[in-house]
Amino acid sequence: MLALTPPFRSANQEEKELKHIPGDVIDTLKANGFLLLYNLVESTVNWAIKAIYVDIEEHQHHFDELHPLLRKHIATAFRKDDELHKRILDSQHPISRSIIRAGFESNKLFSGNIHHKTLKELADKLGFSVDTDGGKTQGGRRLTDVKNRRNELAHGNMSFLACGKATPIENILEIKNEVVAYLEEILRNIENYLAKKEYLEINSANFFKTQVSRGPVTSTLGN
Repeated sequence: MLALTPPFRSANQEEKELKHIPGDVIDTLKANGFLLLYNLVESTVNWAIKAIYVDIEEHQHHFDELHPLLRKHIATAFRKDDELHKRILDSQHPISRSIIRAGFESNKLFSGNIHHKTLKELADKLGFSVDTDGGKTQGGRRLTDVKNRRNELAHGNMSFLACGKATPIENILEIKNEVVAYLEEILRNIENYLAKKEYLEINSANFFKTQVSRGPVTSTLGN
């Protein structure tokens, strides 16, 4: 049962009435929750990437100033994409800045659906932390549940009705709380990353202490 206020009338308590909502409608609405959560994840990540690029662009930093892993990612994207070469050469910006813009295109930073492993790979490229309070966020593992459900619904492998029936509302709320908590902490990490300009080599020493075991980093376009 749900309290609905009749349209075009004031929301006085006496004018509210209870309307019965069929169970299949509720189940369909629950399934839609996974689509909304996935959209939240994807839009949050895309806007975070844009914020990093905008900060670099506004301060007119050049390719050679960026930290080695970020230079490596941008150089790799540049070598693999002939169309990218043309866009950079046609740009009115200096090449050392245009190549940064190209490297921050979302399809160059991650492929496929976004989940906690994708974010970890992205963090390794850009140099921000994905450390969160595991008690609240479960390390972002719920993002995989959201991604899988979204794909099942989007590709027709599961009906909205079946998805909703299989998922108690309490479970959806728990997933939502953990996903939101994880994204909030990741955004705080990125805010700290931007405040300290840790995308620059001169400011990224702490990040690379945790990366030393991953092998040598190539940082030039010529290799």
